[in-house]
Parts: sequence; C-alpha cells; structure tokens
Amino acid sequence: MTSRDIEVTFGGRSREHVSRLMKKLFRDGYVDRNTTSRPYTYMITEKGRERVSSNEGVVYAVSH
Repeated sequence: MTSRDIEVTFGGRSREHVSRLMKKLFRDGYVDRNTTSRPYTYMITEKGRERVSSNEGVVYAVSH
C-alpha cells in the first residue's frame, strides 16, 4: 500500500501524519518500503506480523 492508500483505508489522519508513521514503522522494522518508484509502497514484515498477532501493546481503532 502507499501512504495515500493507508490514509484512505484508516481515515482521519493527514497525509503527513501517515507518512511520518510509516517512516517510523520502517525504521523499527515493522514494514518494508519499496523505493524503486514513487509513491513508495509499504509491506508488513514478519516482525510486524508477530507484533500484531501478539496483541501486546496493540491499540485497536474502530471506525463508526
């Protein structure tokens, strides 16, 4: 997904907010970033999958 796809999917956050979040998740190893084209695309890593499946420290967002 691109930052824009993520912004639309999860709604309510600005493009800049989503971009900063994705950069942090990339730095922390939770997502990979494909920089061969613009906009960048992001894919969850095994570390990210483990983090989400553990439910430890995960905050769930609910859209109405």
